[in-house]
Amino acid sequence: MLPGARRQNRNSDQFRLAVMDELRQHGVAEAIIEFDGSDDEGQVQSICCKMLDGSIGTLDFPSSIPGEIIPAGTSIWDRGAGVYISHSSSRPATVAEILDEWSYELLSQVDGLWQDNLGSYGQIVIIPAANTIRCDQHRRFLDTETVHHEL
Repeated sequence: MLPGARRQNRNSDQFRLAVMDELRQHGVAEAIIEFDGSDDEGQVQSICCKMLDGSIGTLDFPSSIPGEIIPAGTSIWDRGAGVYISHSSSRPATVAEILDEWSYELLSQVDGLWQDNLGSYGQIVIIPAANTIRCDQHRRFLDTETVHHEL
């Protein structure tokens, strides 16, 4: 969860519809969340979007979803700058921040093991016009082959 953030139930249909509506209102054709996990750890690598006109967009705009607030004094990881940034006043969470957090909840619904052992990597693709969320997951595994030789 965003540190100190107030939020609604992200597993609800109401929250999903609010996210889809927010993305549609801003002309987003697809939101793409890349993830990678292994060795009992996992993280979102990047979040980007494709706009309806085909261009690449950003999701760094403030969300209008009720309850998605970053309280004053909260430090948030700035992926671009590679540092934590502390906010002196309360502000709405950005759509990128909301999707970053929500993606971990979505991944736990798909496969609670995406970050264990060799883990997996892939993308969560949100298509607001179709109200669909797709997870393309590439699972890593070890394989062995037994070969017998007579000497």
